[in-house]
Amino acid sequence: MSATDSLSLVTSAQQAIHALQVRLANQRGLRHALVMEIAQNLELLRQGLLLKAQPCEVIAQLQDAAYRQALASGFRFNRLSRAKISAKSTANKPALRRYHGWSTTRLTDNIYHKITHLKQLCALSNTGSAINFHTRLQNLFHLLAVLALHIGSDREGG
Repeated sequence: MSATDSLSLVTSAQQAIHALQVRLANQRGLRHALVMEIAQNLELLRQGLLLKAQPCEVIAQLQDAAYRQALASGFRFNRLSRAKISAKSTANKPALRRYHGWSTTRLTDNIYHKITHLKQLCALSNTGSAINFHTRLQNLFHLLAVLALHIGSDREGG
């Protein structure tokens, strides 16, 4: 990872976490737990990528309990933000434009599907595996940052 990539990770994570902190100020219950889980996973990925930690060790630490509890209780994830994913949330990065127009529910489900899939791959793979976990972690980090910015920007703007 180059120095500019590391700086980009830090800046993206700081902006996303700040947006989530603003959002947390007025949240309660399950919504609060879910937003906290997103922030914690984002920070874990940021630290893991910066420290060049073993990907499967980072993946094993990713949390999904609040998401699963929200699913089981019938929580509507669009309550986190009714807006669709926009260029503001993706910083208009070409690789993330495909998510423009997605609902909060769709992006949240996609992220947690990826977390579950990565945990399963780590459990099944050996250290000589052809799976590029580092790239997958970077991609997951960017999606979590988009979700955090999306949720936080909706609160700040509305």
